[in-house]
Amino acid sequence: VLEVEYANTEDKRLRGQLRDPNSIEAQITALQVSALKRINKGTKVVLLDRYGPAARTVAKELGRKGYTKVFVVAAEETYQYQAEVDRLMDMIVNSLYSNREVFLRELISNASDALDKVRFVAVTKPEVMKGREEIEIKVKADKNTIVIEDSGIGMTREQLLSNLGTIARSGTRKFLEMQKEQKAGGDSNLIGQFGVGFYSAFLVADRVVVQSKSADEGQQWVWEAAAGSHQYKIYEDKSGEDLVRGTRVTLHLKEDAQELADPIRLSRLIKQYSQFISFPIKLYNMKKEPAKVVDAEATKRKQDAENKRATEKAEEPVQVEPVMKTEYQEVWDWRVENENKPLWTRAPK
Repeated sequence: VLEVEYANTEDKRLRGQLRDPNSIEAQITALQVSALKRINKGTKVVLLDRYGPAARTVAKELGRKGYTKVFVVAAEETYQYQAEVDRLMDMIVNSLYSNREVFLRELISNASDALDKVRFVAVTKPEVMKGREEIEIKVKADKNTIVIEDSGIGMTREQLLSNLGTIARSGTRKFLEMQKEQKAGGDSNLIGQFGVGFYSAFLVADRVVVQSKSADEGQQWVWEAAAGSHQYKIYEDKSGEDLVRGTRVTLHLKEDAQELADPIRLSRLIKQYSQFISFPIKLYNMKKEPAKVVDAEATKRKQDAENKRATEKAEEPVQVEPVMKTEYQEVWDWRVENENKPLWTRAPK
């Protein structure tokens, strides 16, 4: 494995050129200085990304030159939120605290949008579904965390930056103005109306981790932020948990919100807020299923009775059939929670 830390070269002229993603020849020259030209084209080449697009540009050019195993590894980078995002998060957390259960509605709504997008893309590019053909949303509670995962379109590193760190949409200012006019605990529907519902995750979580893999890119990325912080991190996901395609949002719950990590509570919230989402919402839940088991005591009594009968008649006792009973066993599995369809989607009778 050859690691090319080209962006940290001591040659100031080259370093300046490397920041320009258009100066491909200078970038290739820098890589040749690192002896890339002399290695076998089947060698794994790792580009240590320091300046964003430059490494990806080089990787693409190397692919044209016959290098087949080229990977871009980005260092963990910390970013500041756009000023409006800071204001938005403060406003959501402070004004909607009394109705913070809406976080699940908003995150499921975002997941549904991602599924809509991948379904649309798949019409003309069916290959995007390869490796993960199911279209679904999964919700799981585990040890004071809640995980919402979709098999949707996923996000690239740049999309994580633009979607979760900045707000480019023109409706943002209008949202801030309208929310400011509301009394404390005002209309929670505003956050969904203006498409900024992701930040409602911080109503219940002191840390949010987003893993995402785009249908258009081979790399999987992590976006991570803490409640009350003015910054977030983005780095390559090396957990080994391959999403194939889609997004997983993990909420590390605040101490006063840990009662939400309960499948029964989550089931109620899904039915209350997301019953008519058009994709299956699967909750990892427990149900009790009947199972036939041997009733040891009853079987023993039956065998004792047979032994007694045989003794009285001076016969050999026979082995009795075991007595069975029904017991209910706990079975954990994924269960669809939104099986009721809206009236307007049902076939007329």
